[in-house]
Amino acid sequence: MGHSFGGASIIHCLTEEKRFLCGVALDPWMMTLSEDIFVNGISQPLIFINTASYMQPSGIERIMKLVKPANETGISSCHMVTIEGTVHRNQSDSIFILSSLLKERPTLDPYTAHSVNMSLCLSFLQRFLHDNPKYKTCVPILDGGVGTPEYVLHGTNVLF
Repeated sequence: MGHSFGGASIIHCLTEEKRFLCGVALDPWMMTLSEDIFVNGISQPLIFINTASYMQPSGIERIMKLVKPANETGISSCHMVTIEGTVHRNQSDSIFILSSLLKERPTLDPYTAHSVNMSLCLSFLQRFLHDNPKYKTCVPILDGGVGTPEYVLHGTNVLF
């Protein structure tokens, strides 16, 4: 699991080390990654959890090269989720400490954003790391559908 440059690092690690069983990339800085990654792809499950204001079209284009379509049960092993009303700092605890100093302010309550982030991460890890049967079927916050919070967008808000 990694945020920003750390998000790019986890993607790189997944391509280099098969002992990593899955990855969580929070607002990854995609422009630091080698083109080889997008040609060869990633075999392990990976989720991109993006904030609404950070990603640029060039980064989303690179993410889309790795995203995989859902299988017949509606589950994808590599997909992207965007949390509406959030900024890059919502992916870390600095939003709670430095919120009054930040230029860019989220419209979604930081505690709600944190809860959504954790729910997405934990659901993904339950499915792919712990092999929890409860998470083998469609989980709304992770896969979309009825029960998905209104601020969770499966895909991106960025036009490219």
